[in-house]
Amino acid sequence: MIEDRIFQIVRDHYRAPGAELLLLSVLGARLSKAGVWPQAAEKRTLFEVVESVNNISLVCDPEVQSFIAVVLRGDERRAFEAIDKRRKHYLLRELPKPLLLAFTQEAPQGQTIFVRLEPRISYSYGPPIENDAIAVDDDLRLPGLEITNPTAMRAADVEQLEANLKRWCERHLIDLPSLARRHGKTFTLHSGGPMQQSNALERLYSAQSSDVAQRMCVPIDIALVLSRIP
Repeated sequence: MIEDRIFQIVRDHYRAPGAELLLLSVLGARLSKAGVWPQAAEKRTLFEVVESVNNISLVCDPEVQSFIAVVLRGDERRAFEAIDKRRKHYLLRELPKPLLLAFTQEAPQGQTIFVRLEPRISYSYGPPIENDAIAVDDDLRLPGLEITNPTAMRAADVEQLEANLKRWCERHLIDLPSLARRHGKTFTLHSGGPMQQSNALERLYSAQSSDVAQRMCVPIDIALVLSRIP
């Protein structure tokens, strides 16, 4: 029976040391490769078939319908932890990189890092030149933390960075999800001077609305000239 084959695949999968979470889509691919799914006489969906297997549980992410984990009954915690971890990594991937760098970049001794949210999210260190520059509190910064690839970060680092970002937003009355929605063209400033775009090319992009900026195409020769103009 197909149910017996499913249980065997799931059981053997989790017997392997360090086994990753088995997704329903992966299970379906394995059954298809083995030539046992789909079955001509079977009216049920794969979800319904797996759901009927004894000692097997399906755990769904309510926010992502396609994310369905298959685990042995009693081991549902494995799936819940994976879903929670996935959500945290997803949040970091959606936040503008300059914001993450403001919390993790090394800064000169005695210098404060500031974030500016308009017209583009950017950061700088030094005195707060602009009134709308928001300081990143020293107790919330994690200098030296590698954030190039959020999915490769340790779970503890992801949790700490996310917690610090949330505390910072609470202190300064900022809506964190709104920053994630603005994930697009941003500029990062490293100097301690005035918070302005560093060259004419960046100022050109900064003057456009978000949708126009994302569709702009500047010829390479003109872009090179503009990038050299302070």
